[in-house]
Amino acid sequence: MYTSLARHLAILHRHNQRYLNQVLKPYSLTSGEVGFLMSLYQAEGQTQEELSTALVIDKAATARAMSPEPRMRRTNGATASTSPNTPKLWKQSLPTGCASGTWT
Repeated sequence: MYTSLARHLAILHRHNQRYLNQVLKPYSLTSGEVGFLMSLYQAEGQTQEELSTALVIDKAATARAMSPEPRMRRTNGATASTSPNTPKLWKQSLPTGCASGTWT
């Protein structure tokens, strides 16, 4: 029986997501949030549009993930603030201590 490479890659991706979810559970994180946090860690203060572009994710999905009341903000302390020049652009930031590599 022939199975495509795409199918094998999809299976590996699902197993990786499941593994990450198990490992990240003590930190109240999911595999879906890791990309956002890693991107913010590399360049803190990105706008939602910059996050969407960097992660190649739809702007609506980024807005849902970074909205004022998602689980990611409640549990991990990510913050948003408006830019003085363009009040419609929200700058995303990590909690204090995350940028230095330590979680507080």
